[in-house]
Amino acid sequence: MKGVETSALACRMELLPSLKEASRIFAPPSLKVPRFGEDTLVINVRLPQSNDQPHAGMRPLPISFYARLVEETRLCPVFMGQLGRDPYSEALRARFPLAKFIPSMGAMEDFATIRLARHVVCSVSTFSWLAAWLSRARTIHLPMIGFLHPQQRPDVNLLPITDARYRFYDFGPARWPGTEEALHAAMHGDEAGEHVEAPVLASRLHGIQGWAGHTPELVLSS
Repeated sequence: MKGVETSALACRMELLPSLKEASRIFAPPSLKVPRFGEDTLVINVRLPQSNDQPHAGMRPLPISFYARLVEETRLCPVFMGQLGRDPYSEALRARFPLAKFIPSMGAMEDFATIRLARHVVCSVSTFSWLAAWLSRARTIHLPMIGFLHPQQRPDVNLLPITDARYRFYDFGPARWPGTEEALHAAMHGDEAGEHVEAPVLASRLHGIQGWAGHTPELVLSS
């Protein structure tokens, strides 16, 4: 079978099937992966790009953001994904000495682990975003940063504002320079994001070019 190439904007909510239909098509794989319950905050980590090849729309999240979520949720943090012996991973271990750390088990296994979690923190990654969206999580913490920020990438719409599982955090639009100074700030700075309620976020999106006509009526379940 030949591959298919497209130049369409695929990263938009209005182009995706309903969550119910997508979950039916992409059934959770029967893999032996760690399962975490209601007392655990599963944090998917995507490591920084090489300083020689920074990706302006994908970046490491400020570690103070994780500290904020752990304090507010009072859940036990589990960091999983692209973890190694790099400075960022070591900074995480130093900041959260009692947390559990699970290096990547492979793409399928990591994806399944996120889908099975009850409380998830997404990284700045379509991989992480899709696994969380397809999950049965009770809460999904989504940072609006990098390509996930509507002001930085108005052509991207991956903010499920009608989905009551989501908690949104605004970090403002800023391109990731991939410098040592930027990495140091992410590891040791105090940036933790602004929690934005879905109705407030919906009103903000109406004023962003590229989102006009694509922000649905807000319907939140209790």
